[in-house]
Amino acid sequence: MKSFLNKIAQLSSVQQVLLIDLEGDPLYSFPSAAANNGFNQFADWQTLIEGLGNPDTADFAFENGRFYLIRLELGNLLVGVSHDEHVTTIK
Repeated sequence: MKSFLNKIAQLSSVQQVLLIDLEGDPLYSFPSAAANNGFNQFADWQTLIEGLGNPDTADFAFENGRFYLIRLELGNLLVGVSHDEHVTTIK
């Protein structure tokens, strides 16, 4: 799984990758939690995901990019991208 996540993180459009378990605790973070400007600290992704009814997939669009959510058996994968170049690959 880590190898797969590392490959996603290497795509030029990918800015952030976060895998959180079903309780919202991070299992994988790119960039690392210490270097990612509060991505883990200030975003309560689990609350947002539960508030949306635990969707299998979601797309959050923002002015400077977007986050894709993919629900997995072990938790939720969030991928932040700056542009749509690798959207098909990520999905």
